[in-house]
Amino acid sequence: RASLLLCGAWTAVWIAGGLLCCHRDAYVRRLWRSQTFNAISVLAGGRLLWNIKDWPNDLIADFTWEHQFFFAMAVGHWLVAILEDFRSRSVLGIGLGGKRVFRQAGRDPSAHLLRAYVSHHALTAATYVALLLLQSCGGSGAVGLLFE
Repeated sequence: RASLLLCGAWTAVWIAGGLLCCHRDAYVRRLWRSQTFNAISVLAGGRLLWNIKDWPNDLIADFTWEHQFFFAMAVGHWLVAILEDFRSRSVLGIGLGGKRVFRQAGRDPSAHLLRAYVSHHALTAATYVALLLLQSCGGSGAVGLLFE
């Protein structure tokens, strides 16, 4: 329950951060917020992996309040990323409309990319929710943060 509340708090933080960004363009604010998350994630993932004492057992068994904090941050980020992608879906496929693969399939590249991004973001958020509910496999989540 505390993990889900923390996810909600992080979602609110990411939304507020995006709104407070000094740029008027929603897509630029999305990029700014995303890059902020990426920088924090790399540092957090590195810290979590650095703190592992018993390799490789702690990759599965280790789960601390820091894991909970940063994994909830990731859930909030990915949920907000879904909202942002829906808001800026018209710009997702800019420059791809002339590509033969889209013309032949009769598909709108923005709609295709929106489906792909939403699928990725939802699966990633669900993975971090699962780790929060399991309260284990902290190393896997830490590697995911480092991957950002």
